[in-house]
Amino acid sequence: MRNPPEHHKAIVHHLRDRFSSRGKVFAYRDNNGKLPMLIAEFDCEAGRFYSTIGICDRKLPIPSGVHELAAIGKPPWLPNAVASSIYYLRGRSFDEWPLVCEDVVKSNAKVPTGTWPTCLLGTSFMFLH
Repeated sequence: MRNPPEHHKAIVHHLRDRFSSRGKVFAYRDNNGKLPMLIAEFDCEAGRFYSTIGICDRKLPIPSGVHELAAIGKPPWLPNAVASSIYYLRGRSFDEWPLVCEDVVKSNAKVPTGTWPTCLLGTSFMFLH
């Protein structure tokens, strides 16, 4: 993205004000290498904080409002799970909160041993308003 919209910059500045780290923004893409999803990353006490940047611009079948999806935790697959959850929402219809994309998160959690609940220990997913 060459010149991000001002409201995307405002989201990053808002997040930057809440974390002591400078933060980074990455673009994740779907399996076809399309539909870039911007994910911001910040250091925090619980590991890392990841947030989408600009899903408020996308036409998603979610309850009305201005939202960004975020996750906090240490697993290295978290930013991919956040981006994949947005791709999961496309083409689906949701009328109420909370939205649960556990099957998407689970498929992105490449845990060699242990069970699904074990890989989510210390991880929190949320929608930011």
